[in-house]
Amino acid sequence: MKKILKFMAVLSAVSFVAFSCEKPEDEGGKDNTEQGGDNEGGGTQTALKADFTYEADGLTVKFTNTSEGATAYMWSFGDNTESQEESPEHEYAAGGTYTVKLTVANDDGETAVKEETITVAGAVEAYFTYKAQTDLAGGYGKLIHFDATSSNNAVSIAWDFGDGTVTEAGQEFTVSHEYAEFKTYTVKATVTGIAGDVDEYVMDVEVASFSELLKGGSMEADDAQYWTYVSGNTTEGDDYHVVEGKPSFVAHWGFNQAGPSGMVGGCLKVSGDNQVQDGSWNYKFYQAIELTEGDVLDISADVRWDENTIDNGVLFFCISPSEESFGTDETAVIQMANWWSVVEADEEAGTPKTSTPLPAFNGDFSGEGLTSDNSGFSGDGSATVTWTCPASGTYYFGVHCTAVWGLVYGPTAAYYFDNLSVMLKQ
Repeated sequence: MKKILKFMAVLSAVSFVAFSCEKPEDEGGKDNTEQGGDNEGGGTQTALKADFTYEADGLTVKFTNTSEGATAYMWSFGDNTESQEESPEHEYAAGGTYTVKLTVANDDGETAVKEETITVAGAVEAYFTYKAQTDLAGGYGKLIHFDATSSNNAVSIAWDFGDGTVTEAGQEFTVSHEYAEFKTYTVKATVTGIAGDVDEYVMDVEVASFSELLKGGSMEADDAQYWTYVSGNTTEGDDYHVVEGKPSFVAHWGFNQAGPSGMVGGCLKVSGDNQVQDGSWNYKFYQAIELTEGDVLDISADVRWDENTIDNGVLFFCISPSEESFGTDETAVIQMANWWSVVEADEEAGTPKTSTPLPAFNGDFSGEGLTSDNSGFSGDGSATVTWTCPASGTYYFGVHCTAVWGLVYGPTAAYYFDNLSVMLKQ
């Protein structure tokens, strides 16, 4: 404690000492003052000299005090922090260049100073993202924008775009590059850190001639935000009393316990959670897409329904110029389910009218696996449906399902959807 108090007193008298003592300049050139001579006891006092070494490990620097003749110390680390430890360890908040100053004092009130500029940095780490530059939605087009600003501790970057174009190291952490043809390129970003260390990030970049117009076609839990989902209300009792606000079919986004065979991650399960009565129940989900006259679309999806799904299910994939007309026969681009299997009542035989649940299906628009009795299927045997836009404007794409006079109710009556895609051909 006496040393610290005396050192603080010495610092306050630095200007007096500077003018009352001759301070020979250190050959290193950084105000390193040495004072020495006989002390009052008649011995020889070690000449005062400020000096230190350091070792950096990322943002943490360990300083070793090698001063001579000093009894008190004051460190200034160049980031507005200080320490009076003899050999402190200091962690910087950010990489950069800092001027470290060590001021030492002895018991006679003499001071000496050592300054040194040091560079500290965390390990350099390269990273970049990319997207196509286009006025339309999705990721297509030959002009690709690259963004490497999220690289860590990097001061320069060099690009190899995978088509023979290479840049020298510079400051272009965001850059656009136009490719000559549609294909996949291996792109590499090489970054250099503050301390001269180097790192690379390599990614295969698809330069595609298609545009995905849908958002949330993966049907994960977070994708619900992109879709408008509407279900008819449930009914109860013999009089088919409508229960307002209680949807007959409930949407389960990101459902991952079952789904189409092509499912990736989760899917959308639409099930009759609140369906407790025979009747005609509708549900639909859709989203808006912007189209230009003459746009050609490739539409695809993976769909599944089980044996217990309600019979006579009319399942349409639709594109409509208005929300009001969405789901009509005229807006359907493909109809997948319409199995009118009904056996009329026979009074003489005493048998009632019966209907059979829709046969199970798990597939895409090719229709492979659909029953031959599925008279409503309108596909041509391909996994995608091609549709040409008749006029520019906003359209609505999605699914409309009507279950007519079904026999099976509840959560077991379910449809599953995944990998919905509307691709714009170029």
